[in-house]
Amino acid sequence: AVPTHVSLEQVRQVVRTALDDRGWTRQDAGSQAFVASYSRRSLSARISVTYTASEVDIRYLDSEGLKYKQSGGERYIHSKYNKWIDNLVHDINTRLSRAAH
Repeated sequence: AVPTHVSLEQVRQVVRTALDDRGWTRQDAGSQAFVASYSRRSLSARISVTYTASEVDIRYLDSEGLKYKQSGGERYIHSKYNKWIDNLVHDINTRLSRAAH
């Protein structure tokens, strides 16, 4: 969730900066969205990041070497991916909180 008093442009800047600072390669994917890729050694992931003035949504698109699979309605992926996303979410939340003040 995006704190109140944060503009859509501020959300865009926060997402862009967080992706850039964490080493994600990003491309604009239309209005209010990015597609971003991250690679380390033989592991890589691609995500979509959409945002509004009220929320930021990160979704898995695909990966290589991260052993992604679905089984019994559950999704499984290498713990590195989860760490990458957790770091990104933390950075976005921290920056949004700062932007609100």
